[in-house]
Amino acid sequence: SGGFLEVNVNLVSVLADTAEYSHEIDVERAEVARDQARQIIDTTADSDEATNARSALSRALARLRAAERGDR
Repeated sequence: SGGFLEVNVNLVSVLADTAEYSHEIDVERAEVARDQARQIIDTTADSDEATNARSALSRALARLRAAERGDR
């Protein structure tokens, strides 16, 4: 996903293609996605598949971080 961030003195504007509230994140699903992506990265010889798995891993880790921060 892409987007833009603009920071002014007392205002931050975020325009994003996608967004999720931390309380809506399915932590169990994100953990499964993380584990699957790591397994693919560790076992595949296909560079395209590894690239896709690294992207999936990044998304899963971002979701897990957001969910953890939302619990505070």
